[in-house]
Amino acid sequence: MYTPPASATSYPVAPAHTPMSADAINRVFKKYMNGLADHDMTQLRAASCPRLRSTLLGFALNGYYVGRWKLKPYTIPPDADELSVEATFTQQDPDTGRSAGDIDNQWIVEQDSDGRYWVCGWLNYRGQ
Repeated sequence: MYTPPASATSYPVAPAHTPMSADAINRVFKKYMNGLADHDMTQLRAASCPRLRSTLLGFALNGYYVGRWKLKPYTIPPDADELSVEATFTQQDPDTGRSAGDIDNQWIVEQDSDGRYWVCGWLNYRGQ
């Protein structure tokens, strides 16, 4: 009886996880927030994840515009493809243009399998 030689079975090697980049997170978040603050829908949509672009109807968060903003420090966990970032922004009354105070909010930033970064929605007011 003939027995074929044993051969090693080879499987494709899974690509190594590409860690999230703080520079890429900062770039996409800046583009997103400046889109809100500058009322630039093109920039805002370009920085938003594709599945949420059609839901972007304006520039108000809880009824206020973004006057100015500042990203807070964050850490990136190893193997993360999604991260919650927090920023303080000055609310601006859309009717009067006057400042309505500073608040903190959180946003989700994602890295897709192609290495692109998107801001994928904002979370509720976090307090000060």
